[in-house]
Amino acid sequence: MDVILESCASYEEAERLLPQHLKRYEGLFWKNEKVWVKPNMLSARSPEEGVTTHPTIVRGVLRFLLDLGVKPVVSDSPGVGNVRKVAVACGISQVCQELAVPLIEMEEFVEKDGDVFKQLRLGDLIDRVDAVVNLPKLKTHGQMVLTMGVKNTFGCVLGLNKPAYHLRAKDYHLFADLLVDVHQLVKPVLTVMDGIDGMEGNGPSNGQKKRLGLLASCENAYALDHAVATRLHVSPDKVYTLARAKARGLIPAYTILGKWKNSVKMPDTVGLTEIVKMPQWLQEFTHRWARVPVFITPKCIRCKICETHCP
Repeated sequence: MDVILESCASYEEAERLLPQHLKRYEGLFWKNEKVWVKPNMLSARSPEEGVTTHPTIVRGVLRFLLDLGVKPVVSDSPGVGNVRKVAVACGISQVCQELAVPLIEMEEFVEKDGDVFKQLRLGDLIDRVDAVVNLPKLKTHGQMVLTMGVKNTFGCVLGLNKPAYHLRAKDYHLFADLLVDVHQLVKPVLTVMDGIDGMEGNGPSNGQKKRLGLLASCENAYALDHAVATRLHVSPDKVYTLARAKARGLIPAYTILGKWKNSVKMPDTVGLTEIVKMPQWLQEFTHRWARVPVFITPKCIRCKICETHCP
């Protein structure tokens, strides 16, 4: 298993590098295959803010697929806002129009069982495509420490269901298990990571943009995430998704191709959760007797305020 960590100084350089970078993956796809290209469209932020997958990366991957005769579609379920409005703000809608690629808004869900969490509600697009190509943005994350390939597939869960899943997953370890379950159900055939402009500090949306200079890819997101964390000088065991993936035997042996290295400032929350972590019996008591918000679907107006403020 090869993990490609290619140094890339700018998005102009990425546009030149992507055709050759992606060429090694031509055998993963076939003509007329329907492929869901899944970027990070967290919220309505401009490409220059470093929050969402840059449109240059999306364009390069779409062109690669179109040249192979593949039928790509683009979709995500943003944390805040309507996907079409978010796509306009982050420049991805314009790319879809330019290349005549459908931008899909997911409204219906299908229920699937993970190994740990059951009845997970994924966008029904997952059952209408042949494959998924995962396009994460490399950022720090206040809960998971880093958000990379595995975390990005959480966007396949419809946004209105995400607050409930945060409540079901009682701590960061369980939430990481939920993310791994979702990733196992989505099973992207390829992950191409936008780490050219990333984020450090209090990511994934309120940190500081940093030029990390990375264009990365792998057929296995666990291997990719593990390699990137290592080259960022972040212990993979401290990244919750990687710790749970390791415990579940999901990280394959791999070889890194490329000399890229960098570093990031961690979120303020890193380390704090372990310091203040309650004993298991006290966690269970608290969750049993604490008042938990109830999601009233018929009254929902999709403002996303509850999700934004959910702890």
